Amino acid sequence: MNTTFECNQCGQYIAIDESSLETEVNCPKCKVLLTVPDSKLRSCPDCGRQVSKRAASCPQCGAPVAVAPGTKSFSVLAEMKNQAEQSFFEAAGVSVTNTRANLNGTTYSMANITSVKCQVTPPDTSTAKSLIKTAIVILVIGLPVLSAAFALGAVLVLVGIILLAAGIFLRKKAKPFYSIIIGSAGGETDALTSQDGKSIQAIVAAINQAFVHRG
Repeated sequence: MNTTFECNQCGQYIAIDESSLETEVNCPKCKVLLTVPDSKLRSCPDCGRQVSKRAASCPQCGAPVAVAPGTKSFSVLAEMKNQAEQSFFEAAGVSVTNTRANLNGTTYSMANITSVKCQVTPPDTSTAKSLIKTAIVILVIGLPVLSAAFALGAVLVLVGIILLAAGIFLRKKAKPFYSIIIGSAGGETDALTSQDGKSIQAIVAAINQAFVHRG
């Protein structure tokens, strides 16, 4: 009899003979080293959670996991699941399919996601504004001093110009942060944050496409 489990990195289903003494195997798809799970458990074909072989359904997502007598084996069903799984987005550390979203090492089952949105946090420009204000004050003081005490006035003006340039540079460099907010029965979670707005919006669009695909 085979023990079937899912690779927690790429989602590939793997079947291991229960009589085998191997405790670790390499995933045939992504080659990551995996620990063979307890033979009394099996992976849910929908969300990947380890479920008792006596369970009729997954306690996490509710998907049926029991194989009725006379039907195809669980390993065959898992293989069919792999073939049917459709990818909507894949990049370094991020993948979205019709069954799961893997965001930087954390996997979210599509069956548990109730909503997804992109949240934008404005850039922090407080330091830049402070430098610019300080520069203006120093320049206002330094310029009149040039005629009476050139050396001191020149130093003040130079410092003011440097602070003004630094403030303008930081202001232009500041960018907003984009976050993927995933909603579930337990509330909302900040799943991924980046300053790459295009990528974040593309991931949100992919998750919404996965919703439509699941119906």
